[in-house]
Amino acid sequence: MSLKFSANLAVFLFREFPSLGARYSAAKAAGFHAVESYPYAVSVEELVAVKQEEKLEQVLINSPMVHIMAGTIPSHDPSQRDDLLREMQEVYVRNMKYAADRLQKEGILVLIEAINTKVSIPGYFLDNPYKAIDIIKKINHDNLKLMLDLFHAQIMVGNLTYLIKTFLPYIGHVQVAQVPNRGEPDSPGEINYTYIFKLLEDVGYDGYIGCEYTPTTGMFVGLSVDVGYDGYIGCEYTPTTGMLGCQLMWVMIAILDVNLTPTT
Repeated sequence: MSLKFSANLAVFLFREFPSLGARYSAAKAAGFHAVESYPYAVSVEELVAVKQEEKLEQVLINSPMVHIMAGTIPSHDPSQRDDLLREMQEVYVRNMKYAADRLQKEGILVLIEAINTKVSIPGYFLDNPYKAIDIIKKINHDNLKLMLDLFHAQIMVGNLTYLIKTFLPYIGHVQVAQVPNRGEPDSPGEINYTYIFKLLEDVGYDGYIGCEYTPTTGMFVGLSVDVGYDGYIGCEYTPTTGMLGCQLMWVMIAILDVNLTPTT
């Protein structure tokens, strides 16, 4: 089974092209078959026309999946922390139930992601993948899954093999970056991505993979990394050079983050 990747045209790739439509064409010229974007500043008719002309698949945004963020824990009296966290979880669970029901009518899968609080977002409410899985199990909705970011998971809990094998049925999307510096998968660090990519294939993961990392090299080298995986490796970052660096390469990127207005 081949792993699947898409090109982010929102703020990362092909920014030298002034219009989103032109970026679709550039992505096709660079060898991509799938794209994702934030299309709200462009008419639906324009995007549909260029997408059909270039024979590109729109895989994320207004299509199959959306990541709904949990938010951070507000300032509070330490003596009230347990009550606050309990109340936040109740609101979060209620919101995710609503989102899963509502977005299922549109054919959009809801994803939740555990983000580490040690490095990336101190105070983030959903900071542990096991906590995320417990919430998914509690809600028990077939339109709610986990976005497993291996960078965050490694920092918070480790044991990535167990996470992937045990909770595969709950995983709707995977993101990758090296630990601790969030560089390319083949940069020095704690995670063996040669093993991880092979593992994802072996367990039958068939979703998209997003690379959320800060490149340690320029565009040309960053898009041509070799982690020992016989397939395409991509990356999500702001290019430091033009589009030539991504000729005939795939780009793995993350799902769009959106906030759901809490219900009260």
